[in-house]
Amino acid sequence: MSQTCQHCGATSEDDARVMCPSCGRRMRPRDAAPSDAVRSEAVPEPSPPPTQPPAAPPPYGIPPYGVPPMPPPPWAGGPMPYGVSPYGSPNVRPAVFFDRTVTQRSARLTVAFRLVLALPHFVLLAFYTVGAAVAVIAAWFAALFIARVPVGLYDFLGRYFAYYARVTGYTAMLTDRWPTLSNDDPYPIVLRLPGPGRLNRAAVFFRYILAIPASIVLSVVGVGAEILAVVTWFVVLIAGRMPAPLFDAYASTIRYYMRAQVYVNLLTSTYPAGLFGDPDDGMDAVGAAAASEGPRTPVVESGARRLIVVFIVVGALGNIAPTVAGVVSGSSRINAAIASSELSDAYHALDFGSFTACNTPATSFTCYVETARQDAQVVASFQDSIGRITFPADVHDEVVKLNAAVQEFRNDFVALAGAKDRNELRTILATLDLQGDSHAFDSAVSELGQRLDSES
Repeated sequence: MSQTCQHCGATSEDDARVMCPSCGRRMRPRDAAPSDAVRSEAVPEPSPPPTQPPAAPPPYGIPPYGVPPMPPPPWAGGPMPYGVSPYGSPNVRPAVFFDRTVTQRSARLTVAFRLVLALPHFVLLAFYTVGAAVAVIAAWFAALFIARVPVGLYDFLGRYFAYYARVTGYTAMLTDRWPTLSNDDPYPIVLRLPGPGRLNRAAVFFRYILAIPASIVLSVVGVGAEILAVVTWFVVLIAGRMPAPLFDAYASTIRYYMRAQVYVNLLTSTYPAGLFGDPDDGMDAVGAAAASEGPRTPVVESGARRLIVVFIVVGALGNIAPTVAGVVSGSSRINAAIASSELSDAYHALDFGSFTACNTPATSFTCYVETARQDAQVVASFQDSIGRITFPADVHDEVVKLNAAVQEFRNDFVALAGAKDRNELRTILATLDLQGDSHAFDSAVSELGQRLDSES
């Protein structure tokens, strides 16, 4: 008797057959109920996924074209490599984060010898700066041609300025921790740069001219901060901590200095600003309100702003003082040159009479007296000329000495001119040292002239 396969529907004449001759599956016995059989369905084979056409290549300047792989950030605690995207954001303002531990307690011993402890870093920084200067020149030419700083140069300069910020902050007593040379180790002072990005070629070409206003501001506030650093040193040494307003004033000054430096050296296209504070002051490296511990941006409030104004005033005076001194010194040199010329003219205008012509016995007495009177007038005229000359204050002693010598020389001639007869004339000649007074007069004029020449 035949039976039918429940799987494929094939019919078999052998009712005792177990396996279907067509599909090879087990058949249900002829006398078994349909509900007792194991139901199985044929599982369709999965169809292969449809093939996608190759995507068109992206335009140049979008990954993977035109953007080299980015290195890790050259500072500890920074965000993504060079700012907010792997391609750099040159318009992001550079930031500097400071740990505020020294506002609570500072080590007096390291403060006392701070400059001595920082001396090795000054030496190392001097050599480092030579390499950075070469890198800046190469970066300038590269930016002119490709409108961006190559990643390798950017990374080298970023590490240099990060180290520079650490040394500067340590010298300014904003941290007690000795600066680390490696940028991979955590440090209380962190520099964050925007990363290499597209730059304006015209701005690159005229970068140093564009930086003149910022350089003027930096020179004024920087000189003021350096002058008052001595006062700050005593305050920290005595108090055992850095007062918070003073800390924020110096931190903001250093931040502005680093922003100006990285702008001049092509690491950002954002013009330096924020000397009196930023809108995000007091934030940590990820832009959140920082806790009491950990680096964060300076908190430039009213006290810190007043101190920055003091820096500016003192710095302006410090910059003006050498200029005023130079003007005064230049004016003094000019006055000395004029006085030297007038003294020389007055001296060469002297026209003394000669006593050698008074050898005739009949006229010798009258000749001596008349010649002495004329010479007294010549010396008096020279004395008046000296009185009209404006001498520099530095030659006051030489002028006094000359006036004394001139007066003594004039008195000699006045005494000779006052003789009543030959005997009195002989007596006066015997008591006077006319030759010695003449030599003293010449020496005083020569000494004053040499001193004026050295001053001019």
